[in-house]
Amino acid sequence: MGLFLTLDAVTGAHARRQPLAPALLSPGRPPLGYSALALCLADMRKGLRAAGIGRADRVLVMVEDRPRALAAILAVAGAATAIPVEPDLPEDELAALVARLQPAAAVACGTLSDTVGDTLPPDIARLRLDDPDRRYWPHVPSQPGARPEEEDAAGPDDIAAILLRWDDGAEVLGIPLSHDVMGQRAAKLAAQLDLRPGDIGLDLHRPFTGPEVMAGLMAAIYAGGAFGVAPNSEPTSILDALGQSAATWLRGPAQNLLRLTRSDDTARPATLRLIESTGHGLDAAAQQALADRVGATCVQTYGTAETGPISAARTPLGTIGRAQDCALRLQDPQGGPVHPGGEGQVAVSGPLLVQGYVKDAPRSRAAFSGGWFRTGDLAMQDGGGNLILTGRLSEQITRAGQIVSPHRVEAALRLHPGVADCVCLGLPDPTLGQLVAALVVPVGDGLDPDALRDTLRARLPPSHVPARIELTPSLPRDRAGRPHRARAAALFPGVRAAIANASDAPVGKAAPAILRVLTTLWRDALHRADVSPDADFLDLGGDSMVAARLLSEVSEIFAVRLPEDALLGSARTIAGMAEAIRSARCGTDAARPNGHVIPLFAPPSAGFPPDADEVVRRMRMTGSQWGGTPVGQRLPVLAFNETGRGVPLFWCFNAAHEPAALAGALGPDQPLYALRSFHGLADGDAAKARLLARLLDPICDEVQRLAGSGPILLGGNCQAGQIMHAVAERMTARQTPPALLALLDHEPTAPYPGRLALFFGAESAEFNPFLQRPDPEADWRAAHGDTVHEILPGAHGSYFAEPQITALAAGLNRRLQEALADTHMGERAIRP
Repeated sequence: MGLFLTLDAVTGAHARRQPLAPALLSPGRPPLGYSALALCLADMRKGLRAAGIGRADRVLVMVEDRPRALAAILAVAGAATAIPVEPDLPEDELAALVARLQPAAAVACGTLSDTVGDTLPPDIARLRLDDPDRRYWPHVPSQPGARPEEEDAAGPDDIAAILLRWDDGAEVLGIPLSHDVMGQRAAKLAAQLDLRPGDIGLDLHRPFTGPEVMAGLMAAIYAGGAFGVAPNSEPTSILDALGQSAATWLRGPAQNLLRLTRSDDTARPATLRLIESTGHGLDAAAQQALADRVGATCVQTYGTAETGPISAARTPLGTIGRAQDCALRLQDPQGGPVHPGGEGQVAVSGPLLVQGYVKDAPRSRAAFSGGWFRTGDLAMQDGGGNLILTGRLSEQITRAGQIVSPHRVEAALRLHPGVADCVCLGLPDPTLGQLVAALVVPVGDGLDPDALRDTLRARLPPSHVPARIELTPSLPRDRAGRPHRARAAALFPGVRAAIANASDAPVGKAAPAILRVLTTLWRDALHRADVSPDADFLDLGGDSMVAARLLSEVSEIFAVRLPEDALLGSARTIAGMAEAIRSARCGTDAARPNGHVIPLFAPPSAGFPPDADEVVRRMRMTGSQWGGTPVGQRLPVLAFNETGRGVPLFWCFNAAHEPAALAGALGPDQPLYALRSFHGLADGDAAKARLLARLLDPICDEVQRLAGSGPILLGGNCQAGQIMHAVAERMTARQTPPALLALLDHEPTAPYPGRLALFFGAESAEFNPFLQRPDPEADWRAAHGDTVHEILPGAHGSYFAEPQITALAAGLNRRLQEALADTHMGERAIRP
């Protein structure tokens, strides 16, 4: 049982102590006091119970008017489980949301209640809120099936709300909060900000039903203050709202708050004492400029809907402070600690952490593990342990192997007086991998992109200066109000031309590109590494939420609209969906939806025969998922630990997570060049053999070019080991024999005269020869040259996770040093 008061109890306590004190702000109307808010909660509880809705039932809250919506959310949360929903949520997304969360009722008002009623299943109770004059809240008419009185009061452990958050892939996540956790989070944020009874908060976040607004609302209510949402984020409107409300506390995302520094109105809000910047932080200069402009203290806070408040800081400027009342660590790509001063993903553990997402086991497993939540945010720590947010893991740009933080570029752009808003993104480039680009909303008409770029050169490293800057009157945004980077890409002129060419391409020629992109979409949506073209959507674990997301992405990317039940019929496989898209493209343009289209980028031909050329294209298209620095010329080759002093190891991998894992375990002094096998790119041994025959010499060319005059170290795992065995034989025939060939869970089927190191899993029944025949070593002595072997812990497929990866790296390091000692070259050769 939790120890914190329920929302109903807190509101009632404030109503008794300060009945007329404002609780919710309403432009043009008197504020709603705590006594009236307590009546709202009582009315809602009676109405829900009369409709047969108990405290464990879920209730959608879809109310257009902001003050009334906030009152409705509080009232429903006090009596049942509130699910705040955007009033303009598209019908297909609403239907998918209902199918997953299964609410028992929906609360709406005005014309929206009629619209919502038409889209909801008949078994969901509809509660219409009429507009009374005496306060925001009506009496809800009684209905049959009333619950007994003993179910009236919610307890601290009851779920008060399920907050909705859209992740980086535009997938909705449901985050359940009990009264106890919600109260503790609110108290923590109120303490971080030093909120007091009588403080009045004004929020700039969008949407007004999102977790960010809910955090501010609950902190204000638990502190005994008042709260409201600004009508928009224009500087004039913000200043007007601050003056009308006599707000003492202004909160919002950095990009909205910084607009105040560009306002021509020099008046300072008389009552404002505190500005709270949430999310990705302000740098020191921007934080100081904002504080100077409004004459108030600027606090940077950091938290997520999954963790609650994490940290808050007034100083040092440009940081978000140290974690408070929770554990925090920065993780490298393999989940290990980062070196001091290094950048890593923020992971958080603590008593206010939720355990997972509602009815979403795949995403829960991906984000939550062992009591820790991986936020997806990137950060560094200064010497005092203060966090400095540097970006989002999913939004990094890789330019010629260098990682570019779009948030650093955006922070520099926002310091320019002619920039009202901006978004930085990567555009595909055949040479650099990605180009840094920026979409900018100017202040007025005088902004020159070239002059803006010159200004950025004084503030940013050369790799971070955008190669392309486009001006636009507004930015495309996602459901959470964040800039939509993929849609922003479609606003660049060259990209628009590529879209038009892709849309008008002959059907037959477009088919491979369609299949490529669909495969990526299905893998991402279903969280599966390997999805065949003929696999059934439902058999792969697809549900209505995933279907809605896939159909929405198909509409945006391919500019065609498939039927809502397509994934239950002809488009239930990737191949079927590709055919449906081709058929739709043969139709009229009237069948295509309006709006932005996400471009299809295809890398240029590498000049191979058609089947090999298509595989190499697909390797390049998905290369960004593998990490590393692109260094290949005709083929994709990725460099890790490139500045290390050791002789580079060339290893062929099967999956995207493997190179970074091995590079991290080998250590920064061991350079690693990653090649990719044909796993997932070709079906059947015959097709893979044909590809190897076509690409073997180009692979050897890349290895020789990168190795220079130094010794050549080769390796690979499983079917990738077969490729590297063939490479070693060809290199030997070229009179450049490798110093070592290391193979993991692959036993050469043909004699190999060179130095051979074999690694097998102790539980790898299919590949470990010691589990299959009595004396494999005798066979090796008869067939091969100098052969050693090591047995690793674990089974096939587990070697690139701990503790197996540490054992693999230790064994490899031993065998590499032995091979190099025999060549009398322990240092890296100078490349020609």
